[in-house]
Amino acid sequence: MTSDSNPPDYPQDSPKDSPVDNAMADAKAAFQNAGFSTPEGMVALGGLILIAGWVIFDLFWREESLGSLPLTLAFVAVVLFFGKGTWTSGLASRPVLMKGIGWLLAFLGVVHLIWALRFISSYDDIGEILGLVVILAGYVVAFLGARAIKA
Repeated sequence: MTSDSNPPDYPQDSPKDSPVDNAMADAKAAFQNAGFSTPEGMVALGGLILIAGWVIFDLFWREESLGSLPLTLAFVAVVLFFGKGTWTSGLASRPVLMKGIGWLLAFLGVVHLIWALRFISSYDDIGEILGLVVILAGYVVAFLGARAIKA
């Protein structure tokens, strides 16, 4: 009987490339390239959700309305984010403006929630409820982004 001090060679566990792993990596890279993983990007994403909610549930279905002030702030957040703040250099820095817009949207979201809870018994259609959920999600995402901005 001989004792061999070297263990037998086993094939190394190589990472297996599957289509799902590749697709997830591509989606993650695209998400980070869009910049929505940054706090300022989250405020802009909240603005995009609010704009999409307005287009779908107010403009098309006439189910859930969004006021002109939140819509304007959402539009400004999106333009400010994708414009990289070039036109605001004399006003304030982009993080300060995005934080302010995000906190204003958060406040308006609380007001919208209180208003919706006041009239919740009149929500009898799935479009109204779904519209409310989408719009409130936009406010929450903007709040989470504004809270994380260091300015």
